Amino acid sequence: MILFRSIFLEMIGPFFLTLGVTSFTLMMGKIYNLISLMVERHLAFAEGAMMFAFLIPQSVTVMLPIGVLGAVLITVIRQSVDSEVIAMRAAGESLWRYAGPILTFGLVGVGLTAAMTLAIQPAANRLFLDLQIDIIRAHAEDGIVPGELNFDFGDKVIRIGKRMPDKEVRSVFLADRQLKPGSPVVVADRGRIVVDEERGRVVFRLQDGQMYTEGEDPAVFHTATFGTLDYVLELGGPAKLDTREVEARWTYPTRELLAGMEAAAPGSLEWNRLAIEFYTRVTTPWACLAFAAAALPLALVNPRLRRTGGILRAIFLVLAYYVLWIGSRNVVMAGDAHPAMLALPAVLIALFGVFRIWRMNRNAA
Repeated sequence: MILFRSIFLEMIGPFFLTLGVTSFTLMMGKIYNLISLMVERHLAFAEGAMMFAFLIPQSVTVMLPIGVLGAVLITVIRQSVDSEVIAMRAAGESLWRYAGPILTFGLVGVGLTAAMTLAIQPAANRLFLDLQIDIIRAHAEDGIVPGELNFDFGDKVIRIGKRMPDKEVRSVFLADRQLKPGSPVVVADRGRIVVDEERGRVVFRLQDGQMYTEGEDPAVFHTATFGTLDYVLELGGPAKLDTREVEARWTYPTRELLAGMEAAAPGSLEWNRLAIEFYTRVTTPWACLAFAAAALPLALVNPRLRRTGGILRAIFLVLAYYVLWIGSRNVVMAGDAHPAMLALPAVLIALFGVFRIWRMNRNAA
């Protein structure tokens, strides 16, 4: 029990160190984007901080298995170099006894990651999408000033003539910033900012207007009259805020995913989309246990040589896992396999680790 507790507790520090460094590295691009939004789009600091907080679960979920891998590598390499593993084997302990706390640590990682994928991350995605919608709607309702050209939304320029008390706008002009052959120019009698709750987006709903498009002959314009036209709004430019980047199923609570799968016809496109999301949430946590099992034999080093290729081998291990995962996902998305195939990468990596531990233990015996 003392040996178990000692090995287990030693992995906690490297785990949080690896998790913190890798998660921060993964979020650097998003942090830059949020800072740009606050500077260029006058996003309030509180809104930027909330968006950052809602994005953290995405990075942490991805990096939790890497955190487990780093903890096992650092701990096992350190104990191998200091001859602690040799001393344990000389005392009659098997390598399986040494693997006990490491595999248990992997199981703890499975529990933490499952909590993230099944509950915390979907809720954070929902809050993030709702906040995006509120920000874009506020910019659309308050930022578009009658009589002035507005360039805040994507690659479009928008102008309104008048704003009514009921938030309806009149005399709407909408066009591309840079007109090219085929670029539409839209003129509408009136419009309104509407939140599409089903698709999770903000749209500029234009009514009673015309769309003009340049034909092959620059002197000829095609005209189309419409009753209603929805234009999806996004805060564009280098600092982009687009609700379409968050797919709706990412925000569903897990129980709603299961309910949707039961309601959809098995094998249908909708069932397949929901099933892929569900099995992704269920199978991703098991990468923690797989990495823990595979990292142990890779990290063991001969203390006399004091050389290790464990870190390099671990990099190849991670690459192998994600290559297998991407391949499995592509096969599933093509409809050629059941979504349960997403568990295959973790199973293969875990079997590789168990086999290596068994062989090293047998050779030492």
